[in-house]
Amino acid sequence: MINKMKKITTFFSFLYLFTHFNASGQSLIVDSILYEGNIKTKNYILRRELDFKLKDTISTADLKDRFKENRSRILNTGLFKEVMLNIKSWDTETNHVVILIHVDEAWYIYPIPIFELADRNFNVWWNEFGGSFKRVNYGIRFSHNNLTGQQDALKIAIQLGYTSRLDANYAWPYWGQNRNWRFTTDLMMSKSKESYYTTTEDKPVFYKSPDDYPLQRIRFGTSLENRTSLQLFQSIKLEYNYNQTIAAISQDLNPDFFLNGKSNQQYLS
Repeated sequence: MINKMKKITTFFSFLYLFTHFNASGQSLIVDSILYEGNIKTKNYILRRELDFKLKDTISTADLKDRFKENRSRILNTGLFKEVMLNIKSWDTETNHVVILIHVDEAWYIYPIPIFELADRNFNVWWNEFGGSFKRVNYGIRFSHNNLTGQQDALKIAIQLGYTSRLDANYAWPYWGQNRNWRFTTDLMMSKSKESYYTTTEDKPVFYKSPDDYPLQRIRFGTSLENRTSLQLFQSIKLEYNYNQTIAAISQDLNPDFFLNGKSNQQYLS
C-alpha cells in the first residue's frame, strides 16, 4: 500500500511540474538518473535502453513522448512487467532534473513439462503404432531469463522416453564499451531407441536394436552477436554436428544411410 501511494504521489508531482513548465518550452538538463525496483537486474541493463544520458538536455515539450518511448524500450527487454519514468526533483532555477525509473521485475524462472508424440502426428501414432506410450517423449524444460541480472538466459531441457535428449543453451551477458556484444552457446545430445533407415511407399521403415541405440546425435554451437541498434542484431554462428548409427543399419540394411557404408557423419556449418 505504501509503495502504491508513493507511485501515485510521484506521478501527480510530475504531472504538476510538467503542466506548469511545459508551456515555456524550456530544456531540462539530466543531472542524475535513479533506478528503483530492479532487485535482480543490474542498472546498466536499464541504462543501455535509454535514448538519453547524464548531462543530456530534454525539451519540456518532448518530455512526455520521450518518457513514453523509453518506457517501451525498457519493457521490450522482457525483464519487467511494469515501468514508470518520472521526475523525482526539478530545480526550476537551473532546470536540472533528477529522473527516477521505477520497475517491477517479471518472474524469470519457467519450468515447462514435456509430453509429446515421437511420431509425425496423432494419426500415425494411433493407427500405425496402436497409441503405444513407448513412442512418447516426456521430461521438463527449464528456463531462467535473467540468471545473473545481466539479461543472460539459461535454457535446459531434459527429455526421456522414446528419444532421450539433453538441450542446453546459454546467452552470455553483453560485453564491450557499449554492452552490445555477446556470445551464445548451445549443446544438444540425443539417442533414439529406434531409427528409420529407409522408406517404403512413402512411409519410413524403422529398426529397433535390443542392445544399442540405432541413432545418436551431438550438436554443439556458439555464436557471436552484435546489437548494432535497439532493433537490429547481427550474428555469426559456428556449429559442429556428429551423427552415429550402428552396423546393422549402415552395413546391412542401408549402406547409403550415411553414404558408402559409413557408421557416422560429422560436419561443420
